[in-house]
Amino acid sequence: MSKPFGVSIGELGSLSLLIVTGILLLIGSAQLPPPEFDPLGPAGMPRYIAFILLGLSVFRIFSLLRDRNASTESSAQKLGEPMEIGKFTWSSGIVAAYLVALTVGGIPFSFLSCAFLVALGVVMTGGAKRKLPIIVAIAVTISFGLTYIFTELLTVVLPE
Repeated sequence: MSKPFGVSIGELGSLSLLIVTGILLLIGSAQLPPPEFDPLGPAGMPRYIAFILLGLSVFRIFSLLRDRNASTESSAQKLGEPMEIGKFTWSSGIVAAYLVALTVGGIPFSFLSCAFLVALGVVMTGGAKRKLPIIVAIAVTISFGLTYIFTELLTVVLPE
């Protein structure tokens, strides 16, 4: 794989996509109507997400530049890891299946999200069996925690 600036094409593409998404979220949230009932209004959450995406992207760019300037063998190995096409393909398929399942409905959000996070965690860790209990614990905590936060605190109707 080609590595312009000593960084994999996959990482450059991902950073570019995150930056473009953050900018589009800021542009889109600027066009939303002003708040009626709460101080943040409908544009609050998209703006926060945009700022988080852009902030993390800038942080990653600075860390890449710092690692590149250090020119040590260990940082060169970190930056030189080739993107694994298999993990990317499986991860993309899992995300697509999750979105389709959310759209079609029939499975509660918490269970579907838990299965999604476990599947994605297994793919990302390369199927390491010793990491499976940690993946399951994180998936259960996040999926049921988000369900509670969305339904009880934010009163958002989740897909079922």
